[in-house]
Amino acid sequence: MGIFAAAGILVAVLIIGGIVAGGIHFPNLRLPSMVSDKGTLMIKITDAPVRDLKYLYITIDSFEVHRNDTDEWISVHIDGDQVSFDLLHLRDKNLTKDAAIDALQPGNYTMIRMHIVEGLEFTNATLNDEAGTVIQLNVPSEKIKIPVHFEIKTGETTTIILDITADSVHIASNPDHNLRPVVKPIVMPPKP
Repeated sequence: MGIFAAAGILVAVLIIGGIVAGGIHFPNLRLPSMVSDKGTLMIKITDAPVRDLKYLYITIDSFEVHRNDTDEWISVHIDGDQVSFDLLHLRDKNLTKDAAIDALQPGNYTMIRMHIVEGLEFTNATLNDEAGTVIQLNVPSEKIKIPVHFEIKTGETTTIILDITADSVHIASNPDHNLRPVVKPIVMPPKP
């Protein structure tokens, strides 16, 4: 009986040693403490063409998403508490700007709200004139609401690209210099 026990242990050690030496791994084998019950949301910004402007600087200091099944608004983390960018630079280079990323509970979401910071140093436009006139932009609404349906899945990343188009007529010729952006959301399905 002792010989069989010793032989069994020896066989087990040889099998485990062969697996380790052979480099065989099991990618889906995760301990329960390593499994996250959340998914990731990434929000990016891009731009469509705007006439009559040379630069269009925008600063966003909050994103919130509406979770459908719980009817609650959830803040999405922005590194540094705000993100600033020249919207026209994104158009010229066909680029996107990473704006926010956060882990969220799985579920269906139906809207994004974002807040644009007012003030000349935060949100302004440079006209495409000889003087390069810089004007402060006013944001008429407290938060911009963007209807969009997206799903967060456990362990996967959902990316939303917000394609922002600014109305250059309201910026350049209107005495209030209102920024009234049209935001078209593009949802990239969840990916592991």
